[in-house]
Amino acid sequence: MNREGLRLLKNIGGYGDVKKCVTYLGWEQEFFVVSKEAYLARPDLRACGRTLIGAPPTKGQQMDLNYFAAMPESVKACMDEVQTALLKIGCPLNVYHNEVAPAQHEISPFFTVTNISSDLNQIAMQMCVDIATKHDLVFLFHEKPFAGINGSGKHNNWSVGTDTGINWFNPGKTEAQSELFALALSALTYACNEHNTVIRNAVAHAGNDHRLGAQEAPPAIISLMPGTTFEAHMEKIIEGTCGEGHITRVREAERILQRHCHSF
Repeated sequence: MNREGLRLLKNIGGYGDVKKCVTYLGWEQEFFVVSKEAYLARPDLRACGRTLIGAPPTKGQQMDLNYFAAMPESVKACMDEVQTALLKIGCPLNVYHNEVAPAQHEISPFFTVTNISSDLNQIAMQMCVDIATKHDLVFLFHEKPFAGINGSGKHNNWSVGTDTGINWFNPGKTEAQSELFALALSALTYACNEHNTVIRNAVAHAGNDHRLGAQEAPPAIISLMPGTTFEAHMEKIIEGTCGEGHITRVREAERILQRHCHSF
């Protein structure tokens, strides 16, 4: 990523001060929290991390009531301790809150470099499990512990940046940043189209198979939604009506992309 990112910036021109390109990741970890008593009463939860038998709950996720409800006091106390513990290891949480399904919650830290963020995700999950025991609670990280309601996702908010503080996927407020954003999104679109099988394989496993099919999007569907404003901007680029200077550089970037896009 660093090698190809630097090569692209060199071809665009105007980024001579950039010495390194890195990827950033901000993960979102969803999970269910149940009492230790309820957990120990279910052999299927203990053995598999999900229920195998039983009737659906009387209350599901009608009108997303859990999402807007107050967090149970016992869970709030546990989550407060989790937040404090994660802060001590350099993983400050951006948010922690209820999720849509009953007893479902989520934590999300600030962005950091991808490999560090991935490690922190694994560490955070273990810390949640350990801290929950002191509160007589159990965290369920299975992707689909209960049928008929939302499964738990491990969402990845990914970006590319430079050692000079540039975020490739931030439209910014300058012409240069807007051009880089347009080119970066074009490269990402091409990569998703050409290598979608790799992306699907990255999320294809037994746990995710249980999560999908009920209130969750299947990985066979890969879509990019840049928003109506950016789509209108790209239409102007295609039509050649967004400014001569911008058009000249975008077309040059398109030629560069066509020559080198196989590398992304």
